[in-house]
Amino acid sequence: MLINVHMDSYFSPHQVHAIHLDCAIISQFIQDQEFCIQTRKREIKNQSQQTGCRTDWDGIRCWRTANTGQLINVSCSDVFQHISNTQGFIYRNCTSNGWSDPYPPYEEACAFEDDSESGTVTTYLSTLKQLYTAGYATSLISLITAVIIFTCFRKFHCTRNYIHINLFVSFILRASAVFIKDAVLFSDETQDHCLMSTVACKTAVTFFQFCILTNYFWLLVEGLYLQTLLALTFVSQRKYFWWYILIGWGVPSVVLIVWVLTRQFYDNRGYVTSSNIKIILKLNKTDPISFLNAYSYFFFFFLQGFVVALLYCFLNGDVQAELKRRLWMWQTQTHLSPSKKRGVTVTQIMMHNSTQLTDLSDDPSEIIIIC
Repeated sequence: MLINVHMDSYFSPHQVHAIHLDCAIISQFIQDQEFCIQTRKREIKNQSQQTGCRTDWDGIRCWRTANTGQLINVSCSDVFQHISNTQGFIYRNCTSNGWSDPYPPYEEACAFEDDSESGTVTTYLSTLKQLYTAGYATSLISLITAVIIFTCFRKFHCTRNYIHINLFVSFILRASAVFIKDAVLFSDETQDHCLMSTVACKTAVTFFQFCILTNYFWLLVEGLYLQTLLALTFVSQRKYFWWYILIGWGVPSVVLIVWVLTRQFYDNRGYVTSSNIKIILKLNKTDPISFLNAYSYFFFFFLQGFVVALLYCFLNGDVQAELKRRLWMWQTQTHLSPSKKRGVTVTQIMMHNSTQLTDLSDDPSEIIIIC
């Protein structure tokens, strides 16, 4: 007798919400294991199953009670519903001696990747981390330089450049938040991040989310500023600047406060990041071309701050002209300063000699002695 069992019917009633996919899978397996063990204990205590096979946990899934002679099968898509669409099946026989071993093995039926491919994926991810570190570092240096240029030269103090400065700062915060998050969450590779729920972890992730929000809102402000320039040509933009500040920094702060309070009171189980890099657990063979395409995409994504600084500051004609003028003035002062020093020295010597001659002219005998 063959019975097709669906995984959903035997999941524990406690579902996992609002956590990362990887942690959701682990948490779901832990809950299923606990649910299965407790069910088996209740069956033994109540002696509800005199014949056949009791509920059993094989290390991966829970096999519910069955009668002797039944053949139970489950689909790989049921067992690994989040990470596999493989249509293979795993079988177990309920015999008079209990459950048989699952066959075929899970790794064969569901086409698990071997350790060598897992090592390859680890190498790819390590390279990807090096890429985003280089990209964000380049963005940080260029953005900080652009902020210094716009703030140090009074010529660039205007509403438009003030908005640019705030946009640069939002990109700086976003890049800094990535490094802070990595330092707090991933400095210890042996730590179980799915169960991590410390003040430092929550603070780092909250700051990371705030930086992402402000970055997007300041991009919105840039668009609003251009729109007001077109719609209100003869109206001063300075009076709207504080509204831009409120939109760029105030609205994200309010949204984040609401989010933090909601998580604190309704889902306080640890903050797990949901970044743009989503590591998908692939059971089939890894495609190197896909990873190469991902490298290109993410590398340019991490250089967004550098591109913004390049377009708004370094390629700006007024900025280039002002920097060239300051460089010319500095070079001119550098070349002229030795001549000035030499001129002053000669003048001082001539004045000193003239004073000595004047003093000697009062005493002819001294003049004769000198001669």
